[in-house]
Amino acid sequence: MPKAPSRRYEEVNAEELSQLLIESVQVHTAGLGPIAAGFSGGLDSTVLAKIAMDGGVDLLLVTVGVGRTLETRLAESAAQSIGLPIAAKQLSRDDVEECLDRVLWLIEEPNLMKVSVAMAMHWTAKAALENGRHVIMLGQGSDEFFGGYKRFATILGERGPEGSVEAISESIRDAYELNYQRDEQAVSSLRVELRLPFATRKMVEFASAVPLRMKVRSPTDNLRKWILRDAAIKLGVPSAIALRPKKAIQHASGIEKAIREIARKHGLSTLDYLEDRFGALKNGHVAGHAE
Repeated sequence: MPKAPSRRYEEVNAEELSQLLIESVQVHTAGLGPIAAGFSGGLDSTVLAKIAMDGGVDLLLVTVGVGRTLETRLAESAAQSIGLPIAAKQLSRDDVEECLDRVLWLIEEPNLMKVSVAMAMHWTAKAALENGRHVIMLGQGSDEFFGGYKRFATILGERGPEGSVEAISESIRDAYELNYQRDEQAVSSLRVELRLPFATRKMVEFASAVPLRMKVRSPTDNLRKWILRDAAIKLGVPSAIALRPKKAIQHASGIEKAIREIARKHGLSTLDYLEDRFGALKNGHVAGHAE
C-alpha cells in the first residue's frame, strides 16, 4: 500500500500536479532524440504529448485500430489540435489473427483484456519502429493513481468512500504485475523501450495525498480523474479533450471485438479459443509462429 500522506489534502492542487508532470516528462525524454508516443486523443496521452511538445521533444504520435475507427479519427483530430504529427496504423482482422500467437507467447496469459491491450502495444511499437522511433512514451499509471477506472465510482456507491479509496490503493499496488509487466512483454521482442512518466515514485506519493473528491465525485461520475483534468487545462490541453470520457484501449482500438469475431468464426467462445491457442503454443504445435 502507498505510504500514508503526511500532507494535508488542502495543500494538494492541480498546479502542483502540472509541475510534477512537466518534470517527469523532461526526465523521461531528456537526451533521447526522436521518440514516439502511444496516442488515443484522450486525457492521459494528450497531457504527455502537449508537455513534450512544449519542451521541444521531437515527438511522433502513434495510434492503432482495426480499420478506420471513430477513435482513430478522434486521435487524428486531437493531434491536429495540439499541432503534432500522427501515424495511424490500421489493422485488419487478419492482422489480429496472425499476430495472436505472437502476443500470447509474449505475455503468457490467455486473458482477453490483457491480450487485446498487449496487441495494441505491440502494433504501436511496430509502427514506431517503422518511423525510426525506438522509444515510446505511454500514459500508463494515470487511471490507477487518479481514479480513472469506472469500477472506482461503482465501488463508491456500493462500499462508500473507504471502499473506493482502498480499491484505488490496491490498483496502485498491483499496477506493475497487471499492467506494466504486460506492456513490457508485449514489445520485448521488438527491442523498443517504454517510458512511463506517470509511473514514478513522486507521482505515487502525490496521488496518495489527493482526496477522493478530486478523483471520483460520485457513483455516477462518468469522467473521474478531476485533478488531472484540471491540470490538463492549466497545461493548455483543449477543454474538449481534457473533459473527454475515458474509453479503454482494448475497446477503442477494436482489437477486443476482432478477437471475439475470430473466436466465433472458429465456433468457440472467446475464452476457449484463447486457451486453445495458448495451449497449442505451450505444447509446441505452433511454436514456430512465436518470436
